[in-house]
Amino acid sequence: MTMPAIKTTGTRRIEMKLSSEGIRRLQSLKKIMRVSKNTEVMEALLFQAAVDQKIDPDVSERIEQKIDYLIERIEMMT
Repeated sequence: MTMPAIKTTGTRRIEMKLSSEGIRRLQSLKKIMRVSKNTEVMEALLFQAAVDQKIDPDVSERIEQKIDYLIERIEMMT
């Protein structure tokens, strides 16, 4: 099934093929996110993927190590 071309200023059309399972996931995400349009879900997913690529993947491990270190220091002082 092809979608009709809708021209909206400042947007670009992309085309994707999704399995029926992918469509169900998209609909579930739409409900969870409380948005009315699939495009809003896709924009959020693309944004999150971009953010994830810019954040250091080891940052959570380093934060955990620092928290453990601080807890040890606090325990030593008490």
